[in-house]
Amino acid sequence: MVGKVPNGGVNRGALASAVGLQATCEDRVLVRKADGEDEMTIQVALPPAGRMRNMCRKKDEAIAKPLERIRRTVSSACLGNQGGRERKKSRGEHSAAASDVAADLGVSCTILDRIGKPVPETTTNSEAWQTGYTLELKYTLKEENAGLLEKKLRIETNLPACSEISLPKRVVAGDIVTSPYARLEFCSRGDCKWLWCVESEKGWELVAEGKPDLAVDEQHVGKRIKIKCEPACGGRLGEPREAVSVEPVMGAPRLEFMKARHERMARSKPDTSLRIMTYNILADVYSKTDYARDVLFPEIAPEHLDTGYRQQLSLFEIGGFASDVVCLQEMDTYLYDKFWSPRLESMGYSGFFGPKTSKAEGCALFWKSGRLSAIGKESIHIRDYFGDEQWLEQHLGVGVGRAIASDPNLAAILKKISTAAQFVLLEENDSKRKILVTNTHLYFHPGASHVRSLSVAVMLAYASDLLSRHKLLGDCVVLICGDLNSEPDTGAIELLAKGSVSREHYEWLDCLRFSWKGRDEEAGFEQDEELKYELDAGSALGGEAVTGFYLKNPFGPLTSADGLRSSFTNYVKGYIGALDYIFFNPQGMKLEDFAPLPLERDLCREEDVDSEGRVLKQGYLPSQAFPSDHVSLVADFSFLDASGATATGGVPLAWPPPEDREVMPLPASRWNEGKAADALRQGKIIAVPTDTIYGVAAAASSDEGIDRIYDAKQRPAFLPLALCIAHASEIGRYGEASHLPGGLVEEFLPGPYTLLLNRKEDSELSKNLNPGTKTVGIRVPESSFVRGVVSQLGFAIALTSANISGGQSSTAVGHFREIWSKCANVYDGGSLNAGTSGSTIIDLTQEGVYKIVRKGCSEAEARSILERYGINEQQ
Repeated sequence: MVGKVPNGGVNRGALASAVGLQATCEDRVLVRKADGEDEMTIQVALPPAGRMRNMCRKKDEAIAKPLERIRRTVSSACLGNQGGRERKKSRGEHSAAASDVAADLGVSCTILDRIGKPVPETTTNSEAWQTGYTLELKYTLKEENAGLLEKKLRIETNLPACSEISLPKRVVAGDIVTSPYARLEFCSRGDCKWLWCVESEKGWELVAEGKPDLAVDEQHVGKRIKIKCEPACGGRLGEPREAVSVEPVMGAPRLEFMKARHERMARSKPDTSLRIMTYNILADVYSKTDYARDVLFPEIAPEHLDTGYRQQLSLFEIGGFASDVVCLQEMDTYLYDKFWSPRLESMGYSGFFGPKTSKAEGCALFWKSGRLSAIGKESIHIRDYFGDEQWLEQHLGVGVGRAIASDPNLAAILKKISTAAQFVLLEENDSKRKILVTNTHLYFHPGASHVRSLSVAVMLAYASDLLSRHKLLGDCVVLICGDLNSEPDTGAIELLAKGSVSREHYEWLDCLRFSWKGRDEEAGFEQDEELKYELDAGSALGGEAVTGFYLKNPFGPLTSADGLRSSFTNYVKGYIGALDYIFFNPQGMKLEDFAPLPLERDLCREEDVDSEGRVLKQGYLPSQAFPSDHVSLVADFSFLDASGATATGGVPLAWPPPEDREVMPLPASRWNEGKAADALRQGKIIAVPTDTIYGVAAAASSDEGIDRIYDAKQRPAFLPLALCIAHASEIGRYGEASHLPGGLVEEFLPGPYTLLLNRKEDSELSKNLNPGTKTVGIRVPESSFVRGVVSQLGFAIALTSANISGGQSSTAVGHFREIWSKCANVYDGGSLNAGTSGSTIIDLTQEGVYKIVRKGCSEAEARSILERYGINEQQ
């Protein structure tokens, strides 16, 4: 690209530099005239002193003007007037005077063609300045009696050039290939000559030459590396450029897991299968923030979070899989042209970039050009379609656009999201089979799951419309890839895998609780764009609130390549979850293989795992061996013809997610209350933090849920479970409390107490809840998360300690890993500081007396409260 000055003119110094001509030979005129540009540059060393001159001229201008300028410049130099120290004249006077001087000194300037014939001065610059032509100069020196002098300069056009070259700040030894950034013009990386040198006591020692990439040997660790590029094309040579690494070479990282994935997939891939990769590579614009360093990635050393270091590892990972299609997310805009596009192009890929509305980063989609050709490619911003009521009505269903427009809160949110989606329609070069690939990175906020569901609906509708425009709907396999920022049990994934989302989905209820206010300080979450949410429970937002949408997938149920079994694809401090997916339509494709994902121990340093594979200290992403906070997904597919797809009868529905899927803890935040309540409503159990210890909970009305608690804890059936309610005022719904003094219950609840009361006969509690006793323990923990879950469920939950029965109570999620697999979700509230004794259980079944059934937290305070109310301890 040509350098530009702020006012829109051309930076002539940058132009000269772009041709790589800092030390131009005296016998040449070097011309740069690139296709698609209106201007060209001419660089020439003019006699008599050989002073360098740079000119920027219009291509369609007649050569008379630049030749006249050269005449005047040479005349001035012949007179010894290098700086124009004569009296200041008007432009016209100066031109006329200079022309007269040129004539007096016999200065002439002519372009000669290849046979020596003068080129008419009416010829355009673009036509006249050609390789093989000659610039002929004739002149005399005023102070010397040397007669008429002549100089002929051969014209070189579009000489191969390297205008910029650099190495990663930190070069890595071992298997990682170091590749310089080189800004080349009129040549390719393969045309140029490359020289690699390493620092030594004697200076720079040559270690390799010929190729633009180098795997640096371990023996060079601690030394700097130098790369030299000699641009060349068709026997023509340009000016060489070189770069030196800023930091000494780093030692090789431990890449056993990454290389094992490469080897595993290399063994399994048939030539006819199609390999797809999706990877969130972690944008530089986010990794450099204070929030990233201090909150998300506090464990990683700064040199391993460095962009240059991570780029080298990411490129190694991508190259090792040799995928046919590569979908990348969080691609920095400035790095797409500077790093990723040329690197992947050199590996045989074509591709394009789709920036988010913020322009800072976006998505990039690449395909192997030797196997696939692009019939069409498009990139859209999802928010543009949320503002088009007619489009929404046509593609998402009657009433959807109108409903969104009628809710000013939701409409404002949807019009501000920055999500981009890419679509490329590919054709296999041999079979002519058509493949539609979609790549996206959905907006993330822990409370914006309903926004992601609507975004997926728009993306699917657009993909269907694109195929209709190409008359390929029903005749093209479809792949939906990317970082969907959605866990497997959310509406976005349900829409993809089940084929629809109902109006009753819990996410729609959550959407009533959001307003557009600003940064969510409580969550401490730094969003990637300008969109900020804040919960405003119970507020009147105005307008007609949307209660739910019925959304349908135009492609029907799609299948996730991992079977929705992945326990995590994102693993940072404070969040662990499966967010990345490759979905495909099973009527046209069959999954052949899926690259194994890491276990938690694979993320750890070698010294943090014992000889039996137990994790001593958990590792997080990114790290020395993992360049992103996400794990890449790689899958191989074969194609089904129409008869094959029909004969198999399709693929079993990949919804809901399998119950034996490995569970990873989710944050115990207000944003997950709806998800937790929905799991309880389905008869599942969850693990939650209370104000004392961690507990396992089920809906108190669910026979199945109560049974699951006993199974998970291996708890004897005769041991009762307590109830947890949201507010003290609800206690009379489940227990007999009419005999208690007014205000007593409110003294205890919420707090670390369980009040034992006679069970109310019409309470609608499960028959499996404490069948051998007429009493029930009820508490309200000082935990906003637990109370929020109960409020969303609309009924009490059965709650007991999260441990194997008889074991030590748990004050952190890691203390009860043995029962994670029994839970639909485990919610992490951090380490609890109330000790392991649990709540104090107080028997209040009899009027006027109490009994401490279990001594727990705040026992002394409980006795003091009871005495104030005139209730005596039972003897």
